[in-house]
Amino acid sequence: AYSDQWSLIFNGADPWVNHGVWTGNAYGIFFNFFAFFHALHPLFPKVLFILSWMLSGFWVLSQFQWSSREKKELFLLFFLNPLFLIEFLSYGLNDSVVASLVLFVVVLSERSKGIYAGILLGLGVLFKFVPLVLFPLFWVLPGQSIRSWNHKFFASFFSVVLMGLDIVTGK
Repeated sequence: AYSDQWSLIFNGADPWVNHGVWTGNAYGIFFNFFAFFHALHPLFPKVLFILSWMLSGFWVLSQFQWSSREKKELFLLFFLNPLFLIEFLSYGLNDSVVASLVLFVVVLSERSKGIYAGILLGLGVLFKFVPLVLFPLFWVLPGQSIRSWNHKFFASFFSVVLMGLDIVTGK
């Protein structure tokens, strides 16, 4: 489906509305940059999606203390599971980029790094609109009441989204 939307881009059409009809595109404006990689080779974006998944996996595994046996087992479980083998290698699951960004947002929020969390969630929204529903969950500081808003997260999130919109639209 996303390759069809990239074809629209290269044909000069709007990837969200084509001939007055919504195309069903749930992807943000930054996702369209993958169209250029698709133009180089149709499988190139899939390679980038797989790399995103792999880097996230290695990073998650590095965040905990594991014995060498546990590391081997987790590595095999992570990379030989059906999700990876079918979804990523066969279909090139593009949500891995957004999922990786959201994973980093969770960790950064737990570590009270609101500015960086806001930046990465903003980038996630620019790739796909779905992370926008997570915004309220991260806007409240960890362990605090709803009255303790994380202003740095709020400011960095909206700054990235607005700058991204400005960069792409030129307005």
